Amino acid sequence: MENFKKFDIPPQLLEQLNEFSYGGFLLFTFDNEGSPRYYAQFDNELNMMALQKSSEYWLEGVHDLNSDTIKAQMCGEEPPPKGDRPDDSEHNDWDGDFGDEDDFSS
Repeated sequence: MENFKKFDIPPQLLEQLNEFSYGGFLLFTFDNEGSPRYYAQFDNELNMMALQKSSEYWLEGVHDLNSDTIKAQMCGEEPPPKGDRPDDSEHNDWDGDFGDEDDFSS
């Protein structure tokens, strides 16, 4: 990677992102040195708590998926298909419809 000055997302871009969100956003990214960075902006405490809870559900789901995959690999099995895991129905009331789920990998 080329050496660049430390990069920060321009404040104008963050302001536009906030304008197009409903109540705020939480953005995770890497800087030019590969260090994780986050940007957050919330219109009020209620939106902050709602986005925090949604983030927790997402992180739990990614953790469970990775855990199931690692367990299956250790046992020489295929990972269970989505919907066959016992905890898949635990958070059915939250469905992040982002439209590009098939393109996501972690």
